[in-house]
Amino acid sequence: MLVANMPAVLEAPAFTIEQVDLIKRTICVGATDSELEFFLYQCRRTRLDPLTRQIYSVPRRQKIDGQWKTTRTTQTSIDGFRLIAERTGKYAGQRGPFWCGPDGQWTDVWLDGGTPSAAKVGVLRHDWTEPAWAVALFSEYEQTYNDNGKRVLTQMWEKMPALMIAKCAEALALRKAFPQELSGLYTSDELQHGGATIDAAPASTDDVRIDTYQPTAPAPGAPPKSEPAPQKKARRTWADWLDDLEAELGGCEAEDEVNEIVGREQTRKATETLRNGAADRLNKMIRDAYDRVVTNNAPPLDDEIAL
Repeated sequence: MLVANMPAVLEAPAFTIEQVDLIKRTICVGATDSELEFFLYQCRRTRLDPLTRQIYSVPRRQKIDGQWKTTRTTQTSIDGFRLIAERTGKYAGQRGPFWCGPDGQWTDVWLDGGTPSAAKVGVLRHDWTEPAWAVALFSEYEQTYNDNGKRVLTQMWEKMPALMIAKCAEALALRKAFPQELSGLYTSDELQHGGATIDAAPASTDDVRIDTYQPTAPAPGAPPKSEPAPQKKARRTWADWLDDLEAELGGCEAEDEVNEIVGREQTRKATETLRNGAADRLNKMIRDAYDRVVTNNAPPLDDEIAL
């Protein structure tokens, strides 16, 4: 018999050994034992099923002590947030979403075209008299990538900007209304894939050799000095780019998102010059992404994915 007020994580069913092995092979590929244990704890705490895409373990590139390292973050879909809120028995719906432009005038439908400046959502609870409001600014959540030196919106944020920013506002409001259940959890809409805006690789490695030396005129009467050797910025390697791209593909939740990454001009150019098995690694990464979001972990495809 369960003790009264026992934490929900203890009420959730445990994973079988076979399920844990499947999760490690398909959802937490490359995760350490500690990262896998933490992810399974979050699954039990939230009572979300990773095998039905309700919760994800996403690799993210983060700069730690001046070096880029891969860590893992637990993310859910907005539907996962709604399910957690509903299971509390205290969720009473919401107000909104509402959108506004630069003029700050809120509207319940966005018809102005372009991107809204912000969205807000209010979450209601049965034991509260007022909703918990949250506002998400578009400029703080928009997801972009580097297109030949120009920042452009990713496909979903360009195609449906009002929907994407509204989901961010709803996630913020749900987390404010249910901090015990949602503390430490974020939706993929709130976070850039891979933990940061992904910069696609340049067409050639020569593009990243940047000369930062700026000569200065000697002071009047000073003896001439020999010019110092030009300072070079650290070169960004193909391995760095592939690591970033792998993290981004790991954060995809739909076929459209994978298609967007595969279809980028930078990706096509990159495959023309990749060497030493890097192209094979890229092809496998894309296979895995399609396998996860499209074919539901079906056997690998027989034909190479055309880039």
